[in-house]
Amino acid sequence: MSHDESSPSPPSRSSTSSSKRSLTLDLSGLPPLTPPVQPTNTLLLTNLVDLDIFRPDNLQTIRDLIAQIAPIHSWAPLKSFRRVVVSFYSEEAAIAVRRAFDGEAIMGERCNVYFGRPTPLDAKDERLALPDAGKLFFISPPPSPPHDWEMRLEGAPNKLPQQVGASPDLPAIAVEDMTEDLQEMSPIDFNKPILAHTSRPPVELMHHA
Repeated sequence: MSHDESSPSPPSRSSTSSSKRSLTLDLSGLPPLTPPVQPTNTLLLTNLVDLDIFRPDNLQTIRDLIAQIAPIHSWAPLKSFRRVVVSFYSEEAAIAVRRAFDGEAIMGERCNVYFGRPTPLDAKDERLALPDAGKLFFISPPPSPPHDWEMRLEGAPNKLPQQVGASPDLPAIAVEDMTEDLQEMSPIDFNKPILAHTSRPPVELMHHA
C-alpha cells in the first residue's frame, strides 16, 4: 500500500470555517410565557359533559365529597355551561379540593378544575336605598300607603255647578271689552290689497265651468 493511500486527507477550508460558526436559535415565534394563576377561594369544575351529573342526587354526592375535604361557602351548578362553581372560606381549602379533584373522572369524564375569581366572604348590600318617605307617592305605581293612612269614600259628583260658580268665596275676574276701540290704519297698510280666503265652489259648478 502506498503512503498516499494510508494518510488521511486534510479537511477542506469550507468545513473548517463552518464548524467555527456559532449556532443560533430563533425564539421569536414562541408564544409569551403565561404567568401561573394565583390561587383563590373559588374553583371551577369543568368538562362535566354528562348531563346526568346535574341530577339532584348526583350533585348532592359530589357536594358531599367536596365537603369532606373543606366546608363549602357557596355552590352553583351551571348545567348549560357544563360546570360547577364552588367557593370556600379560604384559599387553602380551595387548593386542597383542587388537588383532590383535578384530573379525576366524574361519571367517565376527566374533570378539569381551575381557579376562578375570588368570592368575597363579607358581601355588602349593593341594592339601592329607598327614597325619602315623603316622596314615595311620586313613584308610579305608588308603594303601600303610610301606616296611619285611612281610605275614604269619594263623594257624589256636583249636581249644581252654578251654585258653586256663584260662590262669593271664588276669586273675582275682571274682563275689559276692547272691541269698540278701532286702531288707525297705517297709510302703507291702507294701500295693500286685502287677502281673503274664499270657500271652494261646489264640484258640480267646477265641471260646468
